[in-house]
Amino acid sequence: MFENLLPTRLLPSIVLLFWAASGVAHAATFTVTNTNDGGAGSLRNAILSANAASGNLHSIVFDVPAGSTINVLSELPSIDKPGISIGSVAGPRVLINAQNNSPLLQIGADNLLFTLNNVGLFSGRRVGGGGCLLAGPASGNASIFLNDVAMFTCVGLRNELFRSAQGGAMLVFGRSINISDSVFVGNGFGNPSNLEFNVAGGAIALLADSSKSLVSDGALFELNFAQGGTAGNVPAALGGAIYVGGGARLSVNRTSFNENFAGAGSQAAPGDARGGAIYAEGNALIENSLFFQGGSPRGVLTVESSDRSRTLEVRNTSFWEVDAFNGSAVTSNLAMVTLRNTSFAKTEGGSSQGSEVRVEAVPGQLAPSVLRLSNALFIRAQQGPVASCSVGSSVNVETSFTLSDRAAPGCGISVSPTPLRLDWFESRPRQFGGWIKLLPDSPAIDAGNPQAPNLADWRTCTISDARGVLRPIDATGLGSASVCDIGAVEHDRIRLFASGFETPLQ
Repeated sequence: MFENLLPTRLLPSIVLLFWAASGVAHAATFTVTNTNDGGAGSLRNAILSANAASGNLHSIVFDVPAGSTINVLSELPSIDKPGISIGSVAGPRVLINAQNNSPLLQIGADNLLFTLNNVGLFSGRRVGGGGCLLAGPASGNASIFLNDVAMFTCVGLRNELFRSAQGGAMLVFGRSINISDSVFVGNGFGNPSNLEFNVAGGAIALLADSSKSLVSDGALFELNFAQGGTAGNVPAALGGAIYVGGGARLSVNRTSFNENFAGAGSQAAPGDARGGAIYAEGNALIENSLFFQGGSPRGVLTVESSDRSRTLEVRNTSFWEVDAFNGSAVTSNLAMVTLRNTSFAKTEGGSSQGSEVRVEAVPGQLAPSVLRLSNALFIRAQQGPVASCSVGSSVNVETSFTLSDRAAPGCGISVSPTPLRLDWFESRPRQFGGWIKLLPDSPAIDAGNPQAPNLADWRTCTISDARGVLRPIDATGLGSASVCDIGAVEHDRIRLFASGFETPLQ
């Protein structure tokens, strides 16, 4: 579904080269030389100049000290040209602050390629959502690229007519979104909890069909909230960090979700909220990522659809101290759900049916759904003996080398007679993804499927682990080099000397 994608950073350059070769570019560069809200040399003036210039493809760059802040007094002009980029990877880092007074940016229908590089967007507020960036439907096939971008404390406000808001920081219709090395912190909604208020995507909401996608390859989503109010027959909150609706595809790699929540109503009268970090309705692939704390009454990762062709696959991903409330950390009703080399540890709360995984069927579906668990690790939570996994009627379970130290984990998961020996979790630089570590004597080490890793065979381990290290590693030094570990990451062999001739430490 998402295999063999080009690195996200390269795609805007490839598109630009294609446009230039087609003779439609006529590129011009406009330079921002001060931090004024308007006038000569300002960002506002550069956008107006780019929109007015001949040609279709223009760049806006900054010649100001790194770390400069542009405080805007009103929303910046709409981005109207077919191709516009703001900022540069090698240029100075610039912050654009709406000061909680107005929206920040809007992309017009004629724009087909918009790129933000090395820019921070702060404290934009917009009725209906997209406090820092709003992109309506485009006149053609359109994409947005965010490279080394930060969006902080952007807010979607309640639309009084529709009683809703989507995408606290970023609301996009009918376009693809490509994210690399970017950070989204503290975004959400202005919440009247005592009113009807349906929200979706505390940081990002994408509403598009299956021809479009949201791809995150290196990102941090932290402390984003989708807090709705009261609701009728629909969920009041979907996706504390990300909401992908309308069947658009989702691909997440090297991404951390830290303390993102979806909630609704009040503590006295809670409403229906789903997907503390992610709520999606199309095909979804989550890999090499970390979910740390956060949650909702129905999953920290929730993917649901009545379309029986859609699938969810989670691989090389760790869930640490996720709050399952009275449900499960991963919740889905898709026809095919696969968890491969996935680790769960210290899940908080949870249903007695299964605190980590719950797969249900759609009423009236013609064929059974399938849950596949492969080389997956379920480490006992501290609070009690609830199960790890459960399924509804018309859901079949297939397992391969799964392991739990719960007494009755459910779903055919094998039981370890000894504790699985949890160590801690580690994160990548800038917290772009992470993994759960085991102690050297964990029974999960060198205990996976002995067959060679094969991406096409769900029963085997993945070819590389959450760090990108090739599997398997003979961590015990007992000659089991052909056997991978169960869980998201291979345990490294510990040595006293660089020669490699001594006995490894146990």
